[in-house]
Amino acid sequence: MLNVSKLECRNFLSQLGIVEWIEDSTNQQNHYARNRIRNELIPLCEKIHPGFSLGIITTNAIVEEENAFLDRLAYQWFEQNQTNNGIKIEGFSEISIALQRRVLLLLFRRFSENESISFTHIDEIRQNLCKKNKNRFAKKKFSFLKIGFFTVDEKEIRWTKKSSAQNKKLEYWELHISQIGKYDYP
Repeated sequence: MLNVSKLECRNFLSQLGIVEWIEDSTNQQNHYARNRIRNELIPLCEKIHPGFSLGIITTNAIVEEENAFLDRLAYQWFEQNQTNNGIKIEGFSEISIALQRRVLLLLFRRFSENESISFTHIDEIRQNLCKKNKNRFAKKKFSFLKIGFFTVDEKEIRWTKKSSAQNKKLEYWELHISQIGKYDYP
């Protein structure tokens, strides 16, 4: 309904001969943020800049189209570069940051059943995995979440899901292995 104004809806209903409808009484209560935006901010923006709402609708349509395009590109890259356990590292650092995020999300979704991950986590993981060491990926990196972890080595990026027993104990943290030795968990 983003593309249709309240007035357009009412006019359409009237043309159909529907003269009564039910409106949610909370729509006029401005203690909800969405209603303050609808009832106060948007009219103010329209007053200052006529056509504001149309600009938002147009921008939203453009963003949706471009998002779908980036998703298709990420899926193609993912399909061309997937391995049995993850994706090839070769070429990952050369794709755009937007595609890197989407590829990591695809990797996460491929090996995680009905789990969710925030944009913040994906971007933190992307930044950690892509930290360069003399213009190359570091020898071995890990990014841990409650439900599993990403690893990177010279050949691939992998997502490993933890068992449910381990999930309860594991919080998000990083472990950088720079040389052979024994490492304690933080």
